Amino acid sequence: MPECEKCGATFETDNQLRGHMMSHARSENRKKTVDRKKRVGLGAPHKRLSLPEIPGKHTHWINDKWGRDPTRIQRALAAGYEFIDSEGMVVGEGAVDGNQDPGNRMSRTVGTNKDGSQIVAYAMAIDQELYDEYQAEKQVPVDRVEASIKRGQFENKIGETGFVPEDGISMTVER
Repeated sequence: MPECEKCGATFETDNQLRGHMMSHARSENRKKTVDRKKRVGLGAPHKRLSLPEIPGKHTHWINDKWGRDPTRIQRALAAGYEFIDSEGMVVGEGAVDGNQDPGNRMSRTVGTNKDGSQIVAYAMAIDQELYDEYQAEKQVPVDRVEASIKRGQFENKIGETGFVPEDGISMTVER
């Protein structure tokens, strides 16, 4: 009687043994596929401009050579941003001397200016604490506008008022 070398099962015919051996082979293949990388379909939606998380840093893309704001990268460097390399690591201070060579900085072409030149976005990071401070500064005028809306005085001319209920204007702000 034929016997399986892997599990010791016995069979009446060689064909039964071959069929049994094929089931061993299938289960081994299943184990191998579990170990492979997760399959991602080429047509599946994905985030093209996602960035790796860097502990203690805020990361995002900043456009360079953008017709509306051509000095944005220089201002970002002056504000404390650093370039991220293709491995997702912070490069350092970056070139501030006008060097146009991106080296291993992570970049993507994100559009074109009116003159046809490319707009290139660079992956950059800033300390989370500094980023939070900048966001708090940007929130101050927004808070002022919200307060004036609640008082019914938003962009009113002198002496002009809108209807304001006795209990004031209420609004929900989601952030």
